[in-house]
Amino acid sequence: MQKNTPQTSSDTVFEQEINRVKELGQKQYAHWDNELFIDICKGAAQLCWNSIRKQSNRDKVFAAYMELIREGIGCAYITQSLSSGHYKYLIKNQKTLNKFLGITWKSFLEYCLIKEMPLTISQVPAQQQLDLMVKVWNLGENIRQETPWKGLYILSRAEELPTLTKIEKFLVDTMAPLLRPPAPARWQPPFRVSIIDGSNIHDDFLPGDMHQVAPSVICVHDRRLAGVYGGIFINNEPNTLLLHNQCLGHSQNDDCNIALEFEHSSVKIQSHRVDLTRLGEHHSHLLCSGGQLLVSAVDSQRIWQVVTG
Repeated sequence: MQKNTPQTSSDTVFEQEINRVKELGQKQYAHWDNELFIDICKGAAQLCWNSIRKQSNRDKVFAAYMELIREGIGCAYITQSLSSGHYKYLIKNQKTLNKFLGITWKSFLEYCLIKEMPLTISQVPAQQQLDLMVKVWNLGENIRQETPWKGLYILSRAEELPTLTKIEKFLVDTMAPLLRPPAPARWQPPFRVSIIDGSNIHDDFLPGDMHQVAPSVICVHDRRLAGVYGGIFINNEPNTLLLHNQCLGHSQNDDCNIALEFEHSSVKIQSHRVDLTRLGEHHSHLLCSGGQLLVSAVDSQRIWQVVTG
């Protein structure tokens, strides 16, 4: 009579994989964060395992996920986790915004690996899960290597990602409006003036030098605080305002041959006077070929935005 070979229990598989990855991480990375790894194992990893444990390919899929976690921690792509309580709440309340979780994600890759993947991997056909993990990692790592404004904006829109299987379409649809060259402006009346409040970027933000980093993206340097930069995304109304700790990219300012003449609380554009109420003396300005003029004042957190046509 042949003896039946005992099968490894699912709990044992989980524990063995956790131990394998922990030992490898400690050997490979001098700054391995073991406390963070344990937190992820209790939260994201446990949820991922529970979601796929009945699949025939569960061992391969879970090992692949844990490899992403190992490299993510080792490369400092992952800096935080969610608790098991967070995940339980998210399962019941899927549309909960990040601000209600009390967490600020550091990158789109971190968001995908820690929030989206554990919550939704079971919704992906089992035979597609491994390829999807590779795709998410590659796209997320590429975004990290792009100019800072791209990762900043994509992360700000991350909660609009419908599903990981549509991640490529989401990225294309998100970025296209910002990269599309605008039609040349006529710089003729009527002119519309609106105010951008710099305190919505940072409480103490004082606008300084401004430059374009993409057709619809403006980087504004704080003129007093080091490591404080604002992003103004002018494709949206109202404009999207975001804070970052580094300049958002190299200047791509348009060469606009437009006559400007600043006076007290006003500007003449091609000899057309435009009132800039309460501006006083202007500090800096940026002229964009798509028909946008941004003006900062000497003593104000505000930015006056003039739109032609």
